[in-house]
Amino acid sequence: MIKLFSAFSGIGAFEKALENLNIDFELIGFSEIDKYSCESYSMLHNADKSLNYGDITKIDINTLPDFDLFTWGFPCQDLSVIGKQKGFNGEKSVLFFQGYEILKHKKPAVSIIENVSNLMSKKFDKELNTIIKLLGKIGYKTKILRMNAKEYGIPQNRDRVFIVSMLNKYPHLNIKKEELSFYAKDILEDNADKKYYLSDKQLEAIERKGTVFEGRFKPFLLEDFIIANAINNRTDVPTSNFIKTDKGIRRLTPLECWLLMGWSKEDFSKVRHLSDTQLYRQAGNSIVIQVLEKILEKIYKN
Repeated sequence: MIKLFSAFSGIGAFEKALENLNIDFELIGFSEIDKYSCESYSMLHNADKSLNYGDITKIDINTLPDFDLFTWGFPCQDLSVIGKQKGFNGEKSVLFFQGYEILKHKKPAVSIIENVSNLMSKKFDKELNTIIKLLGKIGYKTKILRMNAKEYGIPQNRDRVFIVSMLNKYPHLNIKKEELSFYAKDILEDNADKKYYLSDKQLEAIERKGTVFEGRFKPFLLEDFIIANAINNRTDVPTSNFIKTDKGIRRLTPLECWLLMGWSKEDFSKVRHLSDTQLYRQAGNSIVIQVLEKILEKIYKN
């Protein structure tokens, strides 16, 4: 049985991917500081809250049990195109080094780091090379995968980087792309609540000159909603998915966002009591589960 430790866990997309693949694993612990994400994590994975080690900067590594798989994705705000792009000079991305210390001391067989695709841009050559060099220094051989969800079965334009490392062994991962079997429009709810529709006042504000929406507000026609823009943790920015229907223009519902991240309706029903704000945030901060399945399947079922 694989023993898993998960950091920056969010709502546990890696865990869900393992469950979907019927890969036998034991969760020895996770690290998450957002109380609502912790609540969802526990409900989605039937995990005891005592397994949460909390703030990664306060973990006593000596208290961690041994584990085989370390899944993590240090915060991306300092690397993201829409962030401040400070790289490792930012207060969020330096948290990579906290995860690295755990990896260095525990030496699990496999480490998978997820982050935004901007990590592979020229601007962050130094950061990416630092990561690879540090991993190599402690015995890890690394393969970098750049995967967009729309090329692996989920109709969302979500481009992400996965740094897959194995201890003393190169990860030969040849992952084939997959055609879409459904489109974004196919997951839309038939009777979305009226609160998700933009009011005349909201539309008037969006169309006003000088706003961030100026020249960028381009709702999808219902029939053209084939591939969604990347789901993020807000629904009030120009890159949000706005849909033009015969009832008006609306944003995606929380359920639709969760489905486009690969979660099921059954999963969503377990956390539906949370506010829309938290549900949008949790979807936007998650990882597309089917993409993770492709990676984990190659590692553990190949």
